[in-house]
Amino acid sequence: VVFPDGGKLEILGVSVGERVVEISPRKWFFLRLFSGSSGSGSGTWGGLNVDSESEDGKIIRLKLSSNSPTTMLMEFRMLESDGREMQLPNYLALNGMVWPDHRIGGKSSSPHSFNLKDDSVESVRAEMAKTGLKVLIQQRDPLSGWINLMGPSMYHEPWPGRYIASLTAWQRNLPTLDFRAIRADGEVAEFSLENPDFRNSPRPGATKPLPQIHNGGDFTLTARLVERFATPGDHPFSRVELDFLSGGKPVGDGRFRLLTFEGGTVEDEWGNVRDFERDTIRKRTLFGAFLPAASGRMTVNLTVVRTTNTPRYATTGFAVLEGVVGPDGLGVEFKPLPDAARFGIATIPVGRINRVGRAWNDAVPKDWKELTFKVSGENATKEFEALESRIGKLGQWQFLIFPEGISESGGILTHPGDGGYGSGGGRSHFDRQVTWLGPPAMLIPGAKIRVGVHEPLKNDDVRFDLELPALIQPR
Repeated sequence: VVFPDGGKLEILGVSVGERVVEISPRKWFFLRLFSGSSGSGSGTWGGLNVDSESEDGKIIRLKLSSNSPTTMLMEFRMLESDGREMQLPNYLALNGMVWPDHRIGGKSSSPHSFNLKDDSVESVRAEMAKTGLKVLIQQRDPLSGWINLMGPSMYHEPWPGRYIASLTAWQRNLPTLDFRAIRADGEVAEFSLENPDFRNSPRPGATKPLPQIHNGGDFTLTARLVERFATPGDHPFSRVELDFLSGGKPVGDGRFRLLTFEGGTVEDEWGNVRDFERDTIRKRTLFGAFLPAASGRMTVNLTVVRTTNTPRYATTGFAVLEGVVGPDGLGVEFKPLPDAARFGIATIPVGRINRVGRAWNDAVPKDWKELTFKVSGENATKEFEALESRIGKLGQWQFLIFPEGISESGGILTHPGDGGYGSGGGRSHFDRQVTWLGPPAMLIPGAKIRVGVHEPLKNDDVRFDLELPALIQPR
């Protein structure tokens, strides 16, 4: 692709979902067998997953992939009019921020928000100058105008001239896709490519009328409204209004909420897959995804997670420790209960009680107290090992607090993941520090508490099949 001043954009390849490049030829097997070593690594960069395969300490193969299996990946390089390779030190990320690539600049700095007023070249150039973005590639959507590709991000550090740009969603029934590359100096070049994932027709499917309600027993999640909002530089934001209730009351966004939903994706009838995310429109925080204007329906997939703070009954777990708050109210002396043997608990902890620190003051009542203790176990019994093999490593188990005379857990577990687990030589051992916040009535001198060990509660997978409205509102 040639710019008016003679500069070039060389497209080296286009892939869908992932892109694999052989960096150097693999050695013959017998050489590797006797003198070589191999390895692999993984990470993320520029919004993409990066997997590498190494041989003798050198990377021989790289694979870039997106969380969305239908993302288009375009590999290219930019040349000046004299043939020199351009280096592009900043890239546009999926969250609408332009990030510096410290692999090129040698140092990290703060990102800049990339906000287009419209898709005119003048508006794009102004925003590129403000954020330091040297090249932006866009795809022309027949209904929404120019859509930003994410990137360009350098493919591999020893190749400072090769870059990747990605397009997460597009109208897949177009035989060819039109693009333009805009340089920060104002040069523009347009080009077209064959659609790498052409689809004649949408996948069969049906929507359901609103409201749609998922009843999880201890919660309800209701989808009751779908709207679309225009977004310069991206597809319309398809927003779904959700009512998330537990016990008839809204589930808040607090730090220690009992329920939350996560891991959401949205998919349209053409196979475009986007993350379920939040956006701010008219000073409101809305949830949804950016889907092409030509999409007629979307499927929202969410996972509702019951956290460690969801109330549990003592009979659903194993009572391992019983403690009494000391006369000074500053500690808890524990003794083992019969179920402690199941978990090989050998070290009986001593609890420490403090006032709730400043770190929690914005999330819990100021008169609450903090209890911290450490549980260690080894030589777990066969009965426990059978339980363990059924659900995986011990790190998944949860320690909950039950006040005297009450069968339901209370308070807040703040560090459910602290500690570690290991096994070897026929021994199983774990080490877990537990920090728990609770009301003062549960930790007055002489009060008794029990510590129970419980399996994590099951999560709920929720699916809504929604029709997208034809009306696209301005932001």
